Order: sequence, then structure tokens, then C-alpha cells
Amino acid sequence: MDERKLIKTGNFSYTIVLPKDWIVRHKLDKGNSVYINEQEDGLLIYPKKKKFKPYRVVLEINADEVPLNGIMRDIVAGYLTNVQTIKIFGKSLRKIIKECKKIVSQLSGLEIIEETSDSLLIKDLINIDEIIVPDIVHRIDIIIRSMFLDAKECILNKDFELAESVILRDDEVNRLVFLVYKVINHINDHPDEGKIHGLNPTYATHVWELNGYYEKIGDEIKRFVRLFPKVIINKNDKNNIVSVLEQVEEFYINCMGSMYKNNIKKSDDASFHRNEIIKKSDKILLKTKKFGQRMMIDKLKSIISFINSISRINRYLLFEKHFITEGNLSVKEVD
Repeated sequence: MDERKLIKTGNFSYTIVLPKDWIVRHKLDKGNSVYINEQEDGLLIYPKKKKFKPYRVVLEINADEVPLNGIMRDIVAGYLTNVQTIKIFGKSLRKIIKECKKIVSQLSGLEIIEETSDSLLIKDLINIDEIIVPDIVHRIDIIIRSMFLDAKECILNKDFELAESVILRDDEVNRLVFLVYKVINHINDHPDEGKIHGLNPTYATHVWELNGYYEKIGDEIKRFVRLFPKVIINKNDKNNIVSVLEQVEEFYINCMGSMYKNNIKKSDDASFHRNEIIKKSDKILLKTKKFGQRMMIDKLKSIISFINSISRINRYLLFEKHFITEGNLSVKEVD
């Protein structure tokens, strides 16, 4: 790290000497502009606004050489790394065209612009500069809350059509989750643009991890609801399962509320009370031998674990925020 001293040049201003090799490397000269982006833990100086360039302009996938599972993963990888165009070609394409179209439909902004019997041209139409990460996370949260609420209504009212609606909502959660991953990848390569997307690069790793737990919670609610039409539940069993579901929902809402309000205590309290839900779930498991009901309770226990991970990450985020930006946490050095 190169140390530089501040030089006072007026009553209200200071200057700093920039390294000559940096000036030469970026082809700067007297009178040129540089840009300063204030980060929570310092200043980022760069020569000019960098125009976003994707890693690769075109990703070509030969369907005759790559198995279907590999093609699916390549499409997702291309999307997450902001490839502009994906071209899938080969005689084998006609056999897997439905699967390719399905994965494209699950990724926000991807559109099929040209299709032949042996070629599929896919474009990424997203303007990444317009994506604000906290807004997307909030939308994911709203959808998950609605899934919790309607999952309960499915069981109470034996509403199978509503159950199907809850299952389909998980697709929207997945689309938004992948969109967040996409933007974080962009921020990692362009940290000076983090503020544009509402995310300090310091917290990008934590938000990436949070995003994964949102996806897992959505998946488990979907699987919980999918089990419901196959399970015969009497009134007592129904009330027990709904009671656990309501407590899991409350746990989730409290953890998310603590994140929005920067309240570590609320998050910790919610995490502490999760053991009561687990004990209640285990009592139900001991009493029932019905496989479907046991599976439903197991799904709820998985969700409890994922929510607790969110609570843990909330503490990390809040600790870093206070320690890095506000300096109001006392940290004692150990010899």
C-alpha cells in the first residue's frame, strides 16, 4: 500500500499527489478529470466512468457436444456473468428445445430473438444500470411472505388451486434471486458502481449469501405446499401443522424486520425462540407415522434453519455497518 500525505491548498481544500505510473497507465494529463466515489470505508478514485463491457459478447454452445444438464448450466452461467448473446446450435437442439426455452423463461431479461430447427439465439435485454439490489430483495421478501400466508390458507380451506399459485410463485422468487446474483457479479467487477445499485461492495458477499437463503426458503415452501394435496390430514393434525407454520412465518417476519430496522436485538431474540418451534415440530413427528405429514414438518424445520442463517447474517451486516461506518462498537485487542 502506497502512503501519501495531504497537502493543504486553501482554507477549505486539501490535495493529494497521485502516483505517476497510475497517471501514465490511464493516459491522463493536466486538466483531465478524475472521479471520486465515496465508500463507507474510504474513497475510490478512477479516471473516468467505465462503460460496462460483458465478459464475452457471444457464448456459443454446441448441443451435439454438450449434454442437456451442461447446456442448462452454461445458459445460467452466461446470464450471471452478463454475456450479451447466447447461441445454441446443433442437430440435437430440436430434442431439447423445450428445456432450453424453460430455463430462458426463468431468467429475467433473457429473450429468444431467433429460432430455427438447429439454432437458438438468446439476447440479454436487461439494462443493468437500472437495477437496485435492495429493491429486488424487498420484492423477493414480499413474495415469500405471500407464499407463507397462502400456504396456510391452502391447508385451512383445502384450496388446491391456491396451492398451485403458491408453487408458481417460487418461479418468480428464482427469477429475482438470479437477477440479484447477476448484479452482484457486476458490482464485484465494477466496485465503483456499487452505489448505483444501492449496494456497498463491502457487503456484497453477505448479500450473496442472503440471496441463496431466500431461494432455499421459497423452494421449501413450494415443496411443503406440493405435499399437501397428497396428504390426508384430520382436523387435529391440520391445526398442529398450521400452528407450526404460523410460528415459522413469524420467525421469518421478525428476522426480516430486524434487517430493515437495523435491530440486532430483535434478530437475536427471534433466533433464540426458534428452539421452541423445533421442539413443537419434533413432538408432532413423534406422534405421527404418516409419511406425508412427517415430510411437511421436515420442510418447515428446513425453513427454520434457513431463517436462522438469515438472522446470523443480519448480525454480521449490522456489526460491519456500525464498526466500519459509525465506530460505535467497542472492540478490544487481544495480545
